[in-house]
Amino acid sequence: MNGCTIYDLNTDFNFKNDLQIKIQSGSGIINLDTMIPWLMSFDKIKEIISPVQDGKGKIHVASIDLSGPIFEPNQWEYNLKGTGMGIDLTTHLDQQVIKNLSFQYHLSDDFLKLSQLCMKIIDLSLMESFIETKLLDNILVPLDLKGGIFYTDTTHASFKTDLKFSTGPELLIDLKGETPTSLAFNSIKFIDPGFSDGSISFNQNKDKSPFDFEGILNTTTLKKLIKPDSFWTKKINDLTSGQPIIIHTDKDSNLNIITKNVDLNSLVPQADIMSKKSRFLPDKIINFKADNFKYKKLTFTHIDSILSFKKDHSYIRLKKAFLCDLETGGYINLKKDIVYASVTIKAHNKDNIQDLLSCNLFQNERFMDGRYSLTCNFKSNGTKNDFFNKSSGYILFNAQKGRIYKLTLISRILSVLNVSNLFKGNVPNLIQEGFAYNSIIFEADIKDSIIYPTKAVIDGQDMTLIFSGWIDPIHDKLDLICLVAPFKTVDLIIKHIPIVNTLLDGRLVSVPIEANGKLSDPKVTPLHPAAVGTSLINMMSDILKTPVKLWDDFYNE
Repeated sequence: MNGCTIYDLNTDFNFKNDLQIKIQSGSGIINLDTMIPWLMSFDKIKEIISPVQDGKGKIHVASIDLSGPIFEPNQWEYNLKGTGMGIDLTTHLDQQVIKNLSFQYHLSDDFLKLSQLCMKIIDLSLMESFIETKLLDNILVPLDLKGGIFYTDTTHASFKTDLKFSTGPELLIDLKGETPTSLAFNSIKFIDPGFSDGSISFNQNKDKSPFDFEGILNTTTLKKLIKPDSFWTKKINDLTSGQPIIIHTDKDSNLNIITKNVDLNSLVPQADIMSKKSRFLPDKIINFKADNFKYKKLTFTHIDSILSFKKDHSYIRLKKAFLCDLETGGYINLKKDIVYASVTIKAHNKDNIQDLLSCNLFQNERFMDGRYSLTCNFKSNGTKNDFFNKSSGYILFNAQKGRIYKLTLISRILSVLNVSNLFKGNVPNLIQEGFAYNSIIFEADIKDSIIYPTKAVIDGQDMTLIFSGWIDPIHDKLDLICLVAPFKTVDLIIKHIPIVNTLLDGRLVSVPIEANGKLSDPKVTPLHPAAVGTSLINMMSDILKTPVKLWDDFYNE
C-alpha cells in the first residue's frame, strides 16, 4: 500500500459503531518516495518535517501497536519502533538538504524519539525554524551529523548531536524548547585540536548575560565554521584585522581575552558596553589584553585591563593603555545609574606634540609642534546623563621651542593686534610662518567639567600671552582675558590704545584682550585697562623679574 509492505500483521476490525482498527503486532518496510505525502497527514510528523517535499530511502518497522477509528488517523493511539536507512531528503525548493540519513525511532501518539541519528547535511534550510536564515547562510556545508538524539512530547522537545566540519572543528550541540519549532541552544561544546576546546552554555533569562563560557576558544576555529566569503568572515576579519583572538578561562573561572588587534567599530559602532541593557558579555570578571584597540576615532595600544559587566555593578579598570604618546590608567564604575570614574593621562618629555595631534584627531592638519609633557586627571561622580558635566580634576601641560600653526584663539588675538594697529611692526602670521614660542605653560583645575586656568602662559619669541578665566569644552564656550606683552623692542609698542603700565620703571606695556563666546569660534576684542585683574598683572611682572633670556633681551633692547 503506497509503497509500504507489512509483514506478520495481527489486526482486529470492529464494525459495531465507528469502524475501528487495532493492530497488535506486525513489521514492515516504508518506501519514503511514496509514503511522505501520507506521513504529512500526521500533525506531529508534519510539524517536524514540514519543509521536506520529497525523499528516498526506506524506514523499517520492527513492531506496530495501533488502535483507533480507521478513518480518523489523528485519533489513533499508536506505538511504532524501527530504523531508517539510506534516506535522502529534498525540500519544496527541490534542494537536496540531507543525504544518507540513518536512525532508530520510537514513535507514539504522545512522543517521538529518534536516536543514533547520522547524516550528511548538504543544505541547512531545514533548520530555519531554529536559527535565523542570515546566520545559516554563513555556515560552511556540507557537514556530518553523528550520534544525534531528538525527542519531543506534549510538553517539551530536545535535540543533541555531534557536528563534524570538513575543515576540522567538531561541535556538540544541545537544544531545548517547549516544541520542536521553539528549540533554542542550551549549550555548545567545541573541539578543534591545537586551537580550541571549550563550551558555551546559554541562559534564557533576559535579566542575566545570554551565555557563559568555559575553556579556550581561538577565533581561527570560528573562521573554519563559516564560508570564506561570508558576511561573518568579513566581520571577524574587520574586527581582528585578520589576527586571531584567544579567549580562555582560568582556575578562578575568570575570562581572559588576548588579541593583537580589535576594531570595535566594525562590530558594534554605537555600542554602549556599560549599559544595563547590553547583556552580551558573560557575567564574570574579564581580563582583557590587546596590542591595538580601536573605538570610534581612538586607537589604544598595549591595553591591560579588567572588565566586569554584572547587572548591578559594571566596571572597567584600566591598568595600562597608551593613546598615541599618552599613557592612561584608571577606572570607570557603574552602579545602577551612577558613574564613578577616575582617569589619569601622562606623557613625559615627548618629542613633538604634533605627533599626538596627528595620531587620532587631526591626521591631515598641522596645528603645532614642540617637545611637550602632559599630566591630567579626570574624576566624575554622577548620573550617566551628567557624567560629562560633573567632571573634576587638573591639567598640567608644558611645551618648549616650537611653533603654533593653527589655533583659532591665538589667530583671532593676533588679528586684533594687527588690524587695530596696536603694534608697530609685523604681527606673526600663523598660516605662513607659525607663532614661534620658547615655552608654553598651562596649569588648570577642572570643576563641573569647566577648565579654570591657574597659570596659562605662552612665552613667544615676539610676545608673551597670559590668560585667565574659564573654558567649557563640553558646551563649546569660553570667557578669557588675555594680557599680551611685546618684548622685541620698545619701538614695537603702540601708538594709541588702552595700556596697562605695570612694568619696572614703566617700561612694560601690556595689551588686555577679551575672548568669549564659542570655543570653536571665539569673539576677540580689546579691553579697557581697568578690566584687567591684578593676578594677571602680577603674573606678567613675575615673569619679567625672573632671570630668563626673555628679560635679558628686553633689557638689552
